Amino acid sequence: MLWIDSTEDSFNKKLEKIPDIYKKNVLELRNLGYTIIKNVNNDKLCDNFVKDFENYSDFENRDSEYYNNKRWIAGHSLSDATKNLACNEKVLQLLDCIFETETIVYSSLIFWKGTQQGVHRDTPHFYTNPVDYYFGCWYALQDISPDSGPLFYYEGGHKLDIPSGKNIYNEVLKQNKE
Repeated sequence: MLWIDSTEDSFNKKLEKIPDIYKKNVLELRNLGYTIIKNVNNDKLCDNFVKDFENYSDFENRDSEYYNNKRWIAGHSLSDATKNLACNEKVLQLLDCIFETETIVYSSLIFWKGTQQGVHRDTPHFYTNPVDYYFGCWYALQDISPDSGPLFYYEGGHKLDIPSGKNIYNEVLKQNKE
């Protein structure tokens, strides 16, 4: 369990040691499940990313190891601009505070079109050791409005219990035996 999910007393003791610049973000993550860090990437970096993306995007061969339908997978390993975007210093420093260790970029998924995915949790798709030591970061690379299909998040959704795969498996076995 991350310290931001600990009891109020334990959380407050750790929060005192966090640099002031990140306290608001940490409180939002604890209470809402997300935070917004504005202006972390400048226009030049975003433009360089778009240029690299267009250069690396093989739209004729979307089934290659780096493409999967609408996603560019591991773009941060192919493009310096993408790596610079994914390894944003301010974001990584905030995550260092939360994880209490150096943060690394594990994966990247870049969507060139909205995925129109239904409501879901990413937790079942990521395994980390220690468990649940991951964060998803979303960067808007263009002006966003409600009509453009931005990412949405249910406030407090991170506090819902997640049934374990083992419990689901055992429940299905039990139901099939009845």
